[in-house]
Parts: sequence; C-alpha cells; structure tokens
Amino acid sequence: MNDTKTLDKKPAQDLNQNNSKNTLVPTKEELALLNVTEKIGFKLANRMNQGAWKRLWTFCQRYIGSLWIYLATYNLINVFGLENIENTSSEKPLLLVANHRSFFDMYTVSSVLFRRTKRPIKLFFPVRAKFFYDSPLGWFVNFVMGWFSMFPPFFREEREVKKREFDKYSLRCLIQLSSEGRGHIIGFHPEGKRNLNDNPHHLLPAQPGIG
Repeated sequence: MNDTKTLDKKPAQDLNQNNSKNTLVPTKEELALLNVTEKIGFKLANRMNQGAWKRLWTFCQRYIGSLWIYLATYNLINVFGLENIENTSSEKPLLLVANHRSFFDMYTVSSVLFRRTKRPIKLFFPVRAKFFYDSPLGWFVNFVMGWFSMFPPFFREEREVKKREFDKYSLRCLIQLSSEGRGHIIGFHPEGKRNLNDNPHHLLPAQPGIG
C-alpha cells in the first residue's frame, strides 16, 4: 500500500519540476511557427531578459533611461499615490496598468518608480511582435527605448493567425512573471492601441486578453 502511494506521487513531482523548469521555454512546435528574423529577435530578447543581462539593462534603466526621461518631462508631471507602491511587498510582482497616449507612457511611469521608490524593479512590457520582433530596426528600438524590456512578444495580426499559437508560450511566460519574481513589474495597456482623442481623460474600450 505504501509502495503504491510512493509510485503515485513520483510522476506528479516530476511533472511539476518539468513544468517549472520549462515554463519560459517555447516548444519546438511553437518556435517553428516563426520566420528566421522573428526567431532571432525572440532569442535575443529572451536572453537579454534573463540573469546578468537583465540586471545590466535594469541598471541602465535606473541610472540612464530614467534620467533622460526626467529631464524631458520633469515640468509636465504631477505624481500621486507612490505610497501605494511603497506599501507593497517587493517579493511579489506588480501589474502596472496605464492608458495609452503615446509611445512613452510606460517608460515615463516606470522612470518615476525608479527615481522615487526604493522598490527593486525588473520591467517586462508584453508587446506586439510586428515591427519589434520582425526586423533588425525593431530589435534596435526595443534596445534603445526599453533596454529590451518589451518582452514577451504577441502575434495579433490577422494575416498571422497561425503564429498566434506562439502566443501560448508568451502567455505562459507572463503567468510565471506575474506569479513569482522579486521586483517584477509587468506593464500593459488595456486599450490595446494608442488613444489619439484630444481629450486626455477619454479612454478607449478595453481589449480582450492582454490588450
């Protein structure tokens, strides 16, 4: 009877270990859906968001990126509610949700967090794969604007329906990033696209999924 219980538990333990180990790795079938340029773009960004590379880019975000954003916006910003961030546990991830008025919304908000809070921060901004992952120029923009923090990619173009299977990996990645990781902050725009309305307080309808 005891032997039976031991045998029943072991496969479950192995399965949990495998799931934990492979969560951030796309399957061969998922990766095969991408073209050569997209594969290179993904592998580059994936590597840059792990280990020592991620720590390096986070250092650059804190001391270089946040400085130039501050110099460009210091007289345009009013900050409220930072105590709510300070009162959260740095051991648990945060979701950073913002309306989408420009290409720099998340960078402006995150620069304030870098400069005005003591919280450890590792940024992840899920982004559409088009442009940012399908061309060298997109890779460069990801580096210059976000220090590779525009990750993971999502394929949402109608002509790329098959590639949406890759989004299953990106969703697994987001679930893990949102569930564990000291200092993780995951930012996204529920509107799903830039809001060009003249009224800054007008919001577009929220999009299904991750926006």
